[in-house]
Order: sequence, then structure tokens, then C-alpha cells
Amino acid sequence: MTPRLMRVVLLFAVFMMLSPAARAYESRDLSEWYRDYATVPEGASISSPSKIHDGFELEGIIGGKNPVRGQDRGGCVFADMEQHEEFTIDLGQTRLIGLLEYDAELVRRTPSRIRVEISNESSQGPWQVVLETDSPNARHTIGLEDIPARWIHVDLGDNSDAYGSRIHRFRVHPRYHLRPAADVAKVMSAHLRRDLPEMASFWKAADAQRWDEAADELIKHHAAQAEPVKAKPEYKENERVAMWMQNRVEDAGFAYQFASSDWDWMALKPGAPGPSLGLLPGAYSIFHMITSAYTDSADEKYAQKVSELLTDYLRDFPYPGWDTNYEGDLIDAWVGLRAAGRCSSFTRMTPIWCAENKYFSRDLKMNLILSVWQHMDLLDGIRLHMGGNWLTNVNSSLFGNAIKYPEFAEQKTWLQDSMESFERSLDKDVFESGREVEDSTMYVPIAAGQMTHQYANIRKAGIKLKPEHEQKMAKLYDAIAWSSYANGSGPTIGDCGRLAELPPGGPFVPDYYMELYDRPDFKYMNSYGKEGKAPSETSRAFDGWYVMRTAWDEKPFEDARQMFFKNTQKGNRAHCHSDQLGFTVYAYNREILTDPGMTSYGLPSNEKMHSTAYHNTICANDTSQEDNVGDEHAWAAGKGSDFVDGSIHTCPTAIHRRQIVFLKSGAGLPDYWFVRDRVHGRAVEHKIDSNFHFSVGAEPTVSAKSVKSNYPSGGNLLICGAGSSPKPTIVDYSIADNKKGEVPAKFAQYQVKTIIPVKLDTFLVPYKGTKTPMFSVDELADDQPDNSKAVSAFTVRTAQGADVVYVSIEPGKERSFAKGKLISDAQAVALRFNKKGNLVYAFQYGGSKTTYKGRKVIEVASGQAFNEWVKSE
Repeated sequence: MTPRLMRVVLLFAVFMMLSPAARAYESRDLSEWYRDYATVPEGASISSPSKIHDGFELEGIIGGKNPVRGQDRGGCVFADMEQHEEFTIDLGQTRLIGLLEYDAELVRRTPSRIRVEISNESSQGPWQVVLETDSPNARHTIGLEDIPARWIHVDLGDNSDAYGSRIHRFRVHPRYHLRPAADVAKVMSAHLRRDLPEMASFWKAADAQRWDEAADELIKHHAAQAEPVKAKPEYKENERVAMWMQNRVEDAGFAYQFASSDWDWMALKPGAPGPSLGLLPGAYSIFHMITSAYTDSADEKYAQKVSELLTDYLRDFPYPGWDTNYEGDLIDAWVGLRAAGRCSSFTRMTPIWCAENKYFSRDLKMNLILSVWQHMDLLDGIRLHMGGNWLTNVNSSLFGNAIKYPEFAEQKTWLQDSMESFERSLDKDVFESGREVEDSTMYVPIAAGQMTHQYANIRKAGIKLKPEHEQKMAKLYDAIAWSSYANGSGPTIGDCGRLAELPPGGPFVPDYYMELYDRPDFKYMNSYGKEGKAPSETSRAFDGWYVMRTAWDEKPFEDARQMFFKNTQKGNRAHCHSDQLGFTVYAYNREILTDPGMTSYGLPSNEKMHSTAYHNTICANDTSQEDNVGDEHAWAAGKGSDFVDGSIHTCPTAIHRRQIVFLKSGAGLPDYWFVRDRVHGRAVEHKIDSNFHFSVGAEPTVSAKSVKSNYPSGGNLLICGAGSSPKPTIVDYSIADNKKGEVPAKFAQYQVKTIIPVKLDTFLVPYKGTKTPMFSVDELADDQPDNSKAVSAFTVRTAQGADVVYVSIEPGKERSFAKGKLISDAQAVALRFNKKGNLVYAFQYGGSKTTYKGRKVIEVASGQAFNEWVKSE
């Protein structure tokens, strides 16, 4: 057997060992708790006097029938009529009930009230009410203490809105109790190494079957790693910690108030986005921050609170993956994200709370240690089913936390497995350009940060990567750094939480990455041009992300002009929006044309913020782009200009092609973008919207075919419609805000209704202050006009001179304009003249030659695609 095959066999064997059915501790400790008594195989039945919606069966509430959205969540919908809605579950025999799970529709079909009551005498009662509220959550977890019951009656009240309530699976579980410390010590003995001197005391007690003593020795082992707790004079209680101390939690704008430290970790209010409190990050942030409050203040009230909440949490979540599937299937990405965060938190907490002797019992300490092992065990098994930032999150947590636990017998396996997954991430999820594949300016840095933390630990462990992996790591932050705006903020592309006004002042590249690499260019960016060395390139492409930028050495640094353009052709497309061929524009310390970002998963506002109409691209027939993968036709970046050319199916009957020329300031000339849009396809009438979304506070105004922003200071933008472009209108829309939800803003829309093909030509002119620059555009007549809309040519006049700009979709085909004044077979051309009429800059992309007024400007014999000529005046 070859070493490679042997490794594959070993990995498969490890995976089989880690599968839920094969874990000895799980089948022994949790199999009874996993049981759902409210199922037909367990002998349960269900009845209701209420009418059920056509196509549904009442048994869906206790079975697996009527799958919802492709998930085996079961459920049932009551009839769309005014009626009293209720049902009764007969468990078939008396059960000791510990946990009831109620799950309803999130929005329209959530009942307006709920009463849950149990009985052990008959289906008619008498009843013990365990939950009653006129403001029910969409999800309730009701914790009980082994109450004997056979019948469960759920009363949803009178439905008066004619939309029948939807109830998903109703689950009934036994109660999980923390295991005695001695029992945990016995379980852990199967997962601890014998060859470590620091574990000698544990093994001496374990070998003698003195399990209480063994538990004490294991607790001492962890407590010895704790730093002394000493109050910091500057400590001030965090607002969230103060709220949690009062058993109040706010999640995505929704508040949950509990009567005690017995929390409903899975509570979810109607209309609230998932995941809920017990999910990402949920317990991780709560436990982490209250523990920090204790170590920073030495106040015992925090120790008491963590003890109470941790006891409650471990009883509600006896295994870190329980909440995914009550049949025991733990392979789910959300579980991995939650477990990765909690694993790091619990790892940090363990020595601190093992050293605390007033509020933490021996049982709680040992169950915490067991939970740490369970978390890492889960992460190792779940990583095989993940990719993108999910995998990097799990991987980084597994590797980093495994290093801290050399006493665990599985440590070597965990490190080897996480290394294998790390290499897989680099192979599959990182482009040669260094950009991680997810199509979001929020998730790419998340994944890069996680990979960087793991790479730092890999270096500390003395492990060497393959050369190709080292090269990708060395370029991991290039796309992130170049995509950042010059004031330290950045575009919010794809699924991206944001503030309405992007906060400036952040570093382009985090310190933890800078510690690993000597990058003078990153140092230059992070210092805003004060240290390091300016990058050799201003504009760059990163596998579908394009950055067009002015020179790095212009001062002030924050006054750069930048466009982020998106046309992704490959990758896993995770977290992307319908925004291909869209862009954002930053100028003079402000983002002016923006992407709305996202509010939060699950909210209706995200549907519109995901749509094509909410992005700076062409929207045809009020539909979102049918295909999220674009085509690249050209990309070139030079000292004085950039050119990008791409296309996308924007609707079933039309293809949008966008070509952009960026003329950069130089020789005293202004900079601006020429945006050429062509829509072609089925020759029928289409409604074409060309949208330009302004940031908050722009207050755009229209004059003829132009629109301008009206910020009282700093950067502004003039948008000039050219050629046959219509007069624009100003439309209201909304931008995401992490704290406020949606905030109002305005966008400019150029709309035409016509039989395609059609072209729209637009110039974007950034400027500083409130004085609008002189800028006029005249279209050059095509000497061979046709109906293909294949070319656009303009003369642009500014206070500094005049430019000629020409763009075609047919490179190699010679075109003549203005009776032979301009002749070219190129795909894109720009000629720049100063006030004296002297040609100071020329560029050509594609083709062989360009002449202007009978003068040969550029002629290419070598077949080079991009040619640039600059003359300093």
C-alpha cells in the first residue's frame, strides 16, 4: 500500500470513528437524551378538532411528513380560515419529560398566542401549564425537570386572519443532567495520554479506579495553567455584559428577557433572522465576555453568573452538534461555525474556572473539560463536509486549540487532519491571485484572517508548507488591501454587514498578518503613505474583482479616486449578490456610489438588497440577473488609464456588456470613468435601467442629462449621460445599517424602453468641494453607422484640455468617425490633449493602429494587446 493510499484509508477510518453512530461516549451518554418521544416509532399519536390545510397531514407535527423548503423539518399547516387551532399529542405511555421543542413559521403563519400544557391522567386533563404567552416566539424551548406526562396539549388560540398557523416538528426529549465528576474522569481516561509527566497524578488515581481523585487531579492540571485574577483599576462593565447579567439578550434588533439564568437559548421571535441565541455566536460571545469581565474585575458576581449560565447551557446543549438533527446527524455547517467559536471560548475558560472554587462545582468543571474535548472531536469530523470560510473557521479553531491540549490522545490526529484541511482550503478556495473564493468583501477577510491565525500556529509548530501554498499565503491579503478605500474603509460587496456611513481609519492589512511578512507595500498602505514603499501597481485584478485607482503617491493619501468593479467568472459564488458588472466609486475621502450591503440573514430587506436593481449595474425588465457568472473580455492597467470589459446574462432575453475606461490624472489633466453599456439579445422591447446608487447624504440633483451629488465638503461626483442617454430621475432606496436596519438614500436612474440592442454611455467625474467642474461631451458621428450599437466615440472637453475616447466590441474591425477624423481598429482608445492642443497621452487596447486628424498615433507590429504612450509637459 502506498503512503498516499494509506493516508486516505487512515482518514476514512478516522472519519468513520468520528461519525455519530460510532462514538462510544455518545451512544452511552447521549443516546437516551437524543430520543424524541413525540414520534410514531416511539408510540406517539396526534389528534386535533381543527381543520388542516389541503395537502398537509396532522402527523407531520410528530413525524417527518410535509417537508418544509426541502428540509426534513416536518410540520403541518392549519386551514386558511377563522377557527380555533389546537392539537394534542399522546406519547403512548408516561414519559419523564425534560425538554419541549416548539417551532412555528417565522412570519405570516406564526400563531398570535400559545399555551402548552401537560397531563399524566387523561387526554382531557387536568392540565399543568408549562408555557403561556400572548406574544409567542416563533421558536420556544421549554425546559422541565423530569416531569411525568403522557399527553401534551398545544392551544394556539383563535385564528382570525385567515392564514392558518404553520407548526414544524414538535419534539419531546428527556432531560439531560450533568455527569458526576468521577464518571467524566472515567470517560476522559480513554482520551488522555499516558506519556506526559504532568498527567502522572491523574493516571495514578485512574489506574487505582479512584475516579473522584482522578477528577480532582485533572482539574488541578487545568487550574495550574490559569493566570492569577487581579482587578484592573480601569475596568468598566461592557454594556452587553450588563444586559446579560440581567438575563436580557438582544439579537439582530430583537430583545429576549428571561426570568432567571434558565435561558431559552434557541428562542426566536417572529420576523427575526436566524440563527438564534444559541447559535452563531450566541453562547460563545456571552461566555467569553462575562469571563473577561471576571478576569478584568475579579468580581465574583461574574463567576456566579457564568456558573449558572454554563450549567444551563450544557444541559440544553449536552453535545455541541445536538441542535442540527434530532436523529443524531451532526454534519452541518452552522454547527461547525458555532462549535468553532465556542471551542476557542471554552478552551480559554477552562483553566480560569477550574481554578475557581466558590461557584464552580467539581461536576461543572469536569463537564466543561469534557465539552472542550467534544467540541474538538466534532470539529475534526465536521471539517470533511465544509468549504470556504466555514472550513477555515473550523480548521483554525481545531488546530489552534489542539496545540493547547497536548494531553489529549487525539491531538496528533487533530493537528494532522487540520493541516490536511488547511492545504485543501488553499488548493480549492484560494485563487492564484491570493483572493479567497467567496464573493463578499466581508467573508474574504474573515476567511483570510482565520487562515492567517492557523498559518501562524503552523509556523510556531515548525511545519513547512508546500511552495505553492506558501505563495498563496504570501498573496492572501493583496485583494483585500487593494480593494480597501484610501481612507481605510471599503466597499460592501455581497453579503456584507455595514454601517450606512462606512467608518474610515482602519488598517488595510491586520497586524497579525504583518507580523508574518515583510511587506513594504502593506506598510505604506497601513501608514497612509508615511512609511514603507508605495506599491508598484495602482490598479489590479483579482479573479473577478477589479480595482481602478489613481497614483499611490498623491497627497493627501485619502484623496485617491477608486472604482471597485465586479465581474466574477469562477469560484464557489458563496455570499454573492446579483450584482455582476456593478461597481462602487470612492473619491476624496468618501464613498460616493455605494453597494447597500445587507441587513441580516432572513430579513425581507435582504431580498431587495440582494437584487440587481439595488446595485450599480444594468437591470433589465425589473428582473435580477439570471446567471451569477460573468465573462471577461479584457483587462488592462497602465500608468494613465485602465480598461475592463465584461458581460453577463442580465435576464433570459438579454445580455449586458459593460466596458469601462478610467483616465487617470496626469500632466495636469482630470480623471474620470467612461462607462459604456450595451444590451443585446432577443429583438423585442425591453425596459433597461442603468442605476447609480449614491451613499447616504448625497442628495443628488438632476440637470439635463447629468446628475451630481451635493455633499457640502470632500468628494462629490458628476454623472454625465452622453449620446442618446435619456434624462435621469432620482429614486428612493435604502442602505443597510448594522444598528438601524435600513436607512434612506437616493439613486439616479437612466431608463429606456426600446427594442434591443441599445447602448447607454455615461461619464463619472469625481471632484473635490462644491464647485462642479467644467465637463462637456460631444459624440463623434460613425462614418459607417449600423444598428449593432457596437461602438461609441466622444470628444470630452474639460478646463484642462480635451480628450477623445473610443470603445468597440469588435476589435480588429476598422472604424472611421467624424469624416475620417478618428480611425481605429482597436477595442478601446483614449487620446488626451492639453490646453495647447498638444497630445500628452495615448492608449490603445487591441487592434493594430489608431490615427487622429491624419496622424498615426499608435501602431502595433508586435500584437501586444495594451499599448500606452505618455509625454510629460
